[in-house]
Amino acid sequence: MKYFQMKNWARTTPTKEGFAFLGLSLVVGLGALNTGNNLLYLSFGIMLSSVIASGIVSSINISNIEVNIVPNKDIFALTPTPLKFTVTNKKRVFPSYSITIEMGGNKSYLPFLGHD
Repeated sequence: MKYFQMKNWARTTPTKEGFAFLGLSLVVGLGALNTGNNLLYLSFGIMLSSVIASGIVSSINISNIEVNIVPNKDIFALTPTPLKFTVTNKKRVFPSYSITIEMGGNKSYLPFLGHD
């Protein structure tokens, strides 16, 4: 049974550290505008480009990943049932790193997922 498949798109949300970095970037950008200091403009540009590069790399990392869930036996209502899942990386070239799958409050961590 196919549970979830991500094809050619990915949605990521910043962590609280990411929001703090974006806020710091805006403060540096405003400081660059107020002072006209070229070093602050350079720092602001590097900070924004690192945010963009991080978004591109993370979307490539989690795109084209297929998760299939297979129940071990019969499933009954209101009864905990262990499930097995298989994770397949459908990308042709790039492996995926540091993937966390969460189902029903339980988490599973995959440090490396090779390509097909």
